[in-house]
Amino acid sequence: LANNWTPVYVQQSAGLELNDALFMLTILASSLTAGRLILGWAIGRAANRTILIACLGLAFTGALTLASTHSHAASAFAMVLMGLGFSAAFPLLFAFIAELFPTLTGTAFGFVLMIALCGNMLLNFGMGLVSEVWGIGVFPYFLLASLAGVGALLLPALRMYDRRSHALRT
Repeated sequence: LANNWTPVYVQQSAGLELNDALFMLTILASSLTAGRLILGWAIGRAANRTILIACLGLAFTGALTLASTHSHAASAFAMVLMGLGFSAAFPLLFAFIAELFPTLTGTAFGFVLMIALCGNMLLNFGMGLVSEVWGIGVFPYFLLASLAGVGALLLPALRMYDRRSHALRT
């Protein structure tokens, strides 16, 4: 969602030229990469659930920053926060899946990727419909709503994960 809609949004909201708007994607991707490097250090030093929730908070803060600014520098800062926030999602999700389904990891990973890709397509399609009606200015709010939805699904999923992983260990 962020990769597809951010350039158009920052072009219109912050008045950036196309090259500068596209550079925001480079900032997002670089932050995602840096976040994954930091994640390699953080795993084992903090609980995976804590890292995942903190990263969701970073992504949410980045989307809030994007929604509340029209400046080039603040938009770039928002991209950094979102990239760092998004960085933990797939690695930690795969770690949880591998622990829960040790004999079916390939199948489980494939199923999770299918859900993620379908969700991504639906979110991008939904943002397209919303932007047709209300304009691109709703993008950060759509992103915030999407992240809130992820959070609303994540917390009960982590509780179920705790129960299931505890049962597997006993």
